[in-house]
Amino acid sequence: MRRGAVTYLVLNRPRRLTSLDRVERVVYKLLNSPFMFFDVRVEKANQKLMSCVLPQSLYYLQRRRYHRYGIKNRGAAAFFLNRRAKVCHMELVDLSLGGARLSGVPRYDLRSSELIGPVTFSMVSSDELFVRELTINQAAVVRSLAKSGASLDVGLRFSLDQQERKAVADVLTDPFAQLIFR
Repeated sequence: MRRGAVTYLVLNRPRRLTSLDRVERVVYKLLNSPFMFFDVRVEKANQKLMSCVLPQSLYYLQRRRYHRYGIKNRGAAAFFLNRRAKVCHMELVDLSLGGARLSGVPRYDLRSSELIGPVTFSMVSSDELFVRELTINQAAVVRSLAKSGASLDVGLRFSLDQQERKAVADVLTDPFAQLIFR
């Protein structure tokens, strides 16, 4: 809906929403995508509808069990896919105890629920004096989204045994971790 120079977004008002003073953001989820949200201030409302100024920015809602550690300088991931002969190389964007996010152009298509491994992660400090490497046997692709051209944003979920879990935790809590992670 448009009124003058301002465009409004009209939303269904949930029945349980009695006080509009408490409405600060709208959270939604589309099929095969993460939760998204935008901040709102309800301008007008009746029993069934409410309106707010059309948002200018949308944000991803992070709902994670483990904190993600972004890579400051550069990180790399090298892995095999379905035991194929050639290694895939992608950029390591962030790492957590539960998984990792990769970016780049893989050698093969990466589909959700596909298993990869072994995977070796390399992280280099911003002064390039410290390098940490970590290898895990298996991870599952949980998200593969096209970014631009052939580039993908890939989310991995780890399947860690006790020893691998300790190795990941050691890298994340390393005394030099502040030189590697954001």
